Amino acid sequence: MSKQIQAQADIGSLSLRGLGLFTDMLAVLSADNVTPMAMIQMEQLGSLFHVNGRFANRVPELLTRASSRPIGRLTLAVGWRRGDSVSLFAESAGGQAISLLSLCITNIYNEEAVGQILSRLSSRLLPKSSPRAGVVHLADVAALVASKLNVFGFGNILAEQTMRVHSAYEKLETTIPEGLLELPSVESIVEFLECLSHLREDDTVIRISGSSGVLYLLSIVIFMFPLDAIITAESYVIHEGEAGGRVVIEICDSAPVQVQVEKKLSQSTTLTLPLKVCEDGRKIKGACSFAWEGWIARKLQIDMRGSGKR
Repeated sequence: MSKQIQAQADIGSLSLRGLGLFTDMLAVLSADNVTPMAMIQMEQLGSLFHVNGRFANRVPELLTRASSRPIGRLTLAVGWRRGDSVSLFAESAGGQAISLLSLCITNIYNEEAVGQILSRLSSRLLPKSSPRAGVVHLADVAALVASKLNVFGFGNILAEQTMRVHSAYEKLETTIPEGLLELPSVESIVEFLECLSHLREDDTVIRISGSSGVLYLLSIVIFMFPLDAIITAESYVIHEGEAGGRVVIEICDSAPVQVQVEKKLSQSTTLTLPLKVCEDGRKIKGACSFAWEGWIARKLQIDMRGSGKR
């Protein structure tokens, strides 16, 4: 019996700020029907992504958001209470980063694909000794995070970037490439995210070029790493972050999209890969969330551009 208790303590102390509040943590995880192992794995995965920008700055507040209203001598809690399972992510950089990543992929892919993405990415990036949760459990945590962060309206962001790219091509009086909103396959998005994890290395540049499915990649970068990004459409600059130059996206009429991880000092390419689009994106496609203001227009913009209509 003593060995079993000790093993449980060892697992719990892997992350999530130790287990000074182990009892409280189990209570909130049980209430939300998520497993501790999935939470720990997600936080460790998130620690490999150094996010920045206005969305990253708002994550801690949104994950722990709660408000109260005085009623005489009583106080009525309204909204999300502090201490629920997702609020544990607000306490660490890894938790905040995986929250942003979870929101992106839950808006782009369905639940099954989200679990596969998180599981495969963990296998590629985390040590073999790290805890491993099931695909379903990872997807459950990602969905719980998205339920709080969907207020960002990832669909609005995707629509805005779509219109910016189309506007750039119209100004250049150049034919807009086809397939900008083709859905990348699960394996391709895993490889893409693995490349983005290299941004934690100071001397690394991620270079993305092509057109098929690039708007999804572009939107993820704008959402998670806006300060590091430079984005061009046929050499026409449509976005340049304050610390731009570490993620370079060059939209051009070529397929498939190429992603390269380069070292600044040696200029040597450490990894080059093509991204493939899914043959039938409807099988794994998710449903984008939209901010209330202007959501109808944004939804129509994505649907119209994605169907190839001008």
